[in-house]
Amino acid sequence: MTGFGRGEATQDNLRVTVEVKTLNSRYLDISPRLPGSIQQKELDLKEIVQEHLSRGKVLLNVYVDKSAMGLTDTTYNTEKLKNYGKMLKEMRSLANIDEPLKLDHILKFDDVFESRKEDEKNLEVIWSCTKEAVASALKLLNTMRQKEGQELGDDLKKQVNDISGLLSKITELSSQRGPETRKKLTERIQKMVSDEHFDPERMEMEIAYW
Repeated sequence: MTGFGRGEATQDNLRVTVEVKTLNSRYLDISPRLPGSIQQKELDLKEIVQEHLSRGKVLLNVYVDKSAMGLTDTTYNTEKLKNYGKMLKEMRSLANIDEPLKLDHILKFDDVFESRKEDEKNLEVIWSCTKEAVASALKLLNTMRQKEGQELGDDLKKQVNDISGLLSKITELSSQRGPETRKKLTERIQKMVSDEHFDPERMEMEIAYW
């Protein structure tokens, strides 16, 4: 069944938000999107999901917010920054360029920036918050799925009851139609037989019609 659940967990000024969405599927198919800091926990995360769900296509997104910690996910490589600066100064000198070296000249080198490496403590906090947020999201997801299942069940019961009522009505009408049909056919045949201009072909047509 389809469903959606969202969970949050906060610890040491670090917030983890997890969103889980499910679509109808015969088998359990889990597609997680994780930040680089906990990519190695993908299998562990799938095991947690399997404890709560048995089927469906599962789309799971994990977001880590460290803004309250005053940290960003990106930092710069000190050594590369120094080397690029030194290289550009030498190039300016060799080419007799009077233009001063500016920061945006160095920022054109993409590999100056790199992902910030998490220390062990932060990694533990992120994973702890992730597990808590996933459990909360899956709980809400299952609540939504159960509600949807109940609504589908009620609708199916209503349709079954409607069909049952129609069948009873059809049965009643069918039981009345037999005698009425026999009576009409008898009257028509008697009229044709008593007619001075009896037509055997017309009789055959009437029989075939009925």
